[in-house]
Amino acid sequence: MPRILIMNAGTPQMSGAHLTKAQLSLAANSAFRSAWFAQEGDLIVSPVVIPADLLSFIGGTLNFHSSALRLLVPASRQSTILDDCTLLSKTVVERLKRHIRQKSDWQLYPCYSTEGVARLAAILGSRLN
Repeated sequence: MPRILIMNAGTPQMSGAHLTKAQLSLAANSAFRSAWFAQEGDLIVSPVVIPADLLSFIGGTLNFHSSALRLLVPASRQSTILDDCTLLSKTVVERLKRHIRQKSDWQLYPCYSTEGVARLAAILGSRLN
């Protein structure tokens, strides 16, 4: 089944406060590390652009071509975090809906299950894992 990997690590709701500059940097790095969970055909929702050479290296190591992955990076005020507000924005939801029409039975795999992720799964009609 096709998967949507949601790289929502490092949001303020995880730490209970506003994030420091160092925490924001760690959140961006977490998206890079989490890309290693990708499989052929997955859609990655990331707070930052994951470099093409990294995706190519991951694909080569895991035996698939990186062109089989899709990357969605929302425009956000805080570009290194992916919070519920960003995930549920009209723009992100519309972009996800356009993409998932191509296949059925999408599953959501977030770094952290949050209320927003659950609402997104309901909106998309996808199963949350």
